[in-house]
Amino acid sequence: MLEDAGPRHALGRSSRLVAGRWFQVALVLGLVHGLVLIGAALPYLVVPLLTGQTDLPRLVLDDRLIVHVVRIVLGLLTAATLSPLLPMTLTLLLLRLREAREGTDLAARLERFAATAAGVA
Repeated sequence: MLEDAGPRHALGRSSRLVAGRWFQVALVLGLVHGLVLIGAALPYLVVPLLTGQTDLPRLVLDDRLIVHVVRIVLGLLTAATLSPLLPMTLTLLLLRLREAREGTDLAARLERFAATAAGVA
């Protein structure tokens, strides 16, 4: 999507960019997925604190409407907050790996320097 490539080309390029760095990429993605998972569980951890319930079986089987509404609202808020983290992480990883492999940042700097030098001369 960022590079206007087809699916096959994009998967091959991703594979080449990750080559030799798969553990680092897997670690970052695992941490982000873990953060999103913890965030998804927050409504079920926060509701007992708000309602003062500590009995787990009663909490799970609680059928009061307000408890369900609070869980849904908190779930929507955490989903809206944490859902963008994964695509943002994937984009930043792509840019970082591309910069590390191909020196795209260096190329951009050289282009800016050349444009500045051409404007001065």
